[in-house]
Amino acid sequence: MSRLPFPVLVLLSLSLAYSSVYLLPGYLNPPPPVPSLSIVKSANHAYGAALAGNNSGINGGDRGGDEPVAVFVGGTSGIGRAMAESFAHHTKGRGRMVLVGRNERTAHAILSSTSSSSNAKNQFIPCDLANSTSLSLCIDALSTLPKINYLILTPGYFSLHPHSDAIPSSKDRQVDSKLMVHYYARWKLIHDLASLLEGATALGEDGKVLTVSRPGWGGRANLYDLGLNRTYGAIAASLQMPTYNDFMIESFALLHPSLTFINAYPGFVRTPLLSSSPTLRELSSYPFPVPALAASLVALAEVMTYPLSRSAEECAEWMWRGVWSSSRASNGKYGENVKGYFPSYVAEKIVDVSGKVKEKHVSHKTGSAGIEGAFRLGAYGEDLGSQRSFGTEDARRMVWEHTESVMSA
Repeated sequence: MSRLPFPVLVLLSLSLAYSSVYLLPGYLNPPPPVPSLSIVKSANHAYGAALAGNNSGINGGDRGGDEPVAVFVGGTSGIGRAMAESFAHHTKGRGRMVLVGRNERTAHAILSSTSSSSNAKNQFIPCDLANSTSLSLCIDALSTLPKINYLILTPGYFSLHPHSDAIPSSKDRQVDSKLMVHYYARWKLIHDLASLLEGATALGEDGKVLTVSRPGWGGRANLYDLGLNRTYGAIAASLQMPTYNDFMIESFALLHPSLTFINAYPGFVRTPLLSSSPTLRELSSYPFPVPALAASLVALAEVMTYPLSRSAEECAEWMWRGVWSSSRASNGKYGENVKGYFPSYVAEKIVDVSGKVKEKHVSHKTGSAGIEGAFRLGAYGEDLGSQRSFGTEDARRMVWEHTESVMSA
């Protein structure tokens, strides 16, 4: 039996890895009891109207301060773009948007279609998160903002390359680009911009961070090889990043008691992540028919998974539900006047006095896994509680110290 050509093996591996990382979790998890999408859209629109100072909003008027400021890192594509467009729609163009990404043409197209005459402050900041110099320049530009109400972190990087160097973490080690985009750069952005988020809460406004990862679908942190310098692999990285992001939001929540930090699993979403993979770009340099085969397999995968996936626009509504309904204050404002809306509850196993194991539905109103201000949310903006959480205090501390040393190198 002849062996398959290397490019074909790469494509098959790519499809398998993508399915196991992004499709399987959503397929195995049935949707929890949640309001309908139309009700969630109504709740989002009511909350957005209140943010923009519309008297018909849920607070009956302005929330204080001026226009809400939302920064979308990864905002020129996929979930980030959809969340930016949803934000503009629900605030009726009165919120200030800052798009951070690599595609300037797309960014300006988004801003021109969502900006209103009442808000000409929307802007685009170019940034390659895998490049430390570009990241620093981006943070410098963002630091000029008067405040930040929402820091939305949705950048993606999908590759089967063994290791793609981004920045040096020591004299003889490198940080992989995938890890940089999915964790280290996000940590740096939060770390350096936290004061602007606190500036928003000082005005009585929201100060929230959303990182889109896969809480509940990670693995235990490899404390003997933090950063995966010796044991790196695409699957290993995909299992570590959700856990690192869990540790990240918990650590920041402990450090910044006025802010809210969220790690959310978006579900299986139709985005350009697979078609724009560096692995596929590399295969395009192979002789014919490899590029055509690669494009055909990607198209086939998108068609076959279409019934199990959802649009980025639908995902954005659920993500905003999670952002706007999660708060330390638990003030109950989100969705309170929307007919048919109800909050999410987590089914937790408890042992009653007779020793029987039962399920009790609880709502973690001010935090998911025992840390106030840190929330782990599912694909419908629902609270995941401590399901498959690996956030031990010692592991969290070790990952934090490791991250500080990497980002200060």
